[in-house]
Amino acid sequence: MALVVPFDTFDYFVDDVWVAYHRGSDATNVLRGVGIGVNRGQITALIGASGGGKTTLARAMAGLLPTQARATIGQARLPRKFGFVQQEAAASLHPLRPVGMQIEDIIAARRGKRSRSTRAETLRLFEEIGLQPAEHYYRQYAHRLSGGQKQRAAIARAIASKAELVIADEPTSQLDLITQADVIQVMYRAMRRHDMGLLLITHDLRLVAEVADWVAVLHRGELVEFGAVDAVWQAPHHAYTKELLGA
Repeated sequence: MALVVPFDTFDYFVDDVWVAYHRGSDATNVLRGVGIGVNRGQITALIGASGGGKTTLARAMAGLLPTQARATIGQARLPRKFGFVQQEAAASLHPLRPVGMQIEDIIAARRGKRSRSTRAETLRLFEEIGLQPAEHYYRQYAHRLSGGQKQRAAIARAIASKAELVIADEPTSQLDLITQADVIQVMYRAMRRHDMGLLLITHDLRLVAEVADWVAVLHRGELVEFGAVDAVWQAPHHAYTKELLGA
């Protein structure tokens, strides 16, 4: 029986999402009637085994599914602007343009022009996310940054664009433990300060317990659990959730 959740009580949500991948005459259902909700200023974590449909659900929300995918969404309330923090942050950074100029490009496009104030806003943003001294990192190229610094730059891109909902897909999986904690704290503070919603896709249950407000559990393309993190952690209902938490 499908899990019934009042997702329309969230600021942003999708419900009754079906996604199939078509290859020739064959079709494979990846998501079957799932939903998820995210509030501004809060974090919803999306967990489950690899291949269970987590990234597919996030891409369906953002309208970024590949051409071979066919999606239907029963209901939705989604933001005008999404931000993305990927597992490999370098993929979102141009290798031949200084990182600061890339962020300033976004601010200038938003304002309709480039000026001293767009550069000043970029430098303030770098200070906020911990790329300090800001003038130094403004001039750096992506290949000169560490993994954690690249993720900070990706967070800066989302803030600069005035994203209302940020999708972070395994943003810390390639970082060491200390850097993971730093990046998550930067993301957490930015989300609260700028009133953004954050959809965090992760396998790190410790991280979910520490920072998330809500948690959704996907299993083989179906939503098997959704609720406040504390409630799910203390009294999981589905056998798969119990298996995850007991691992």
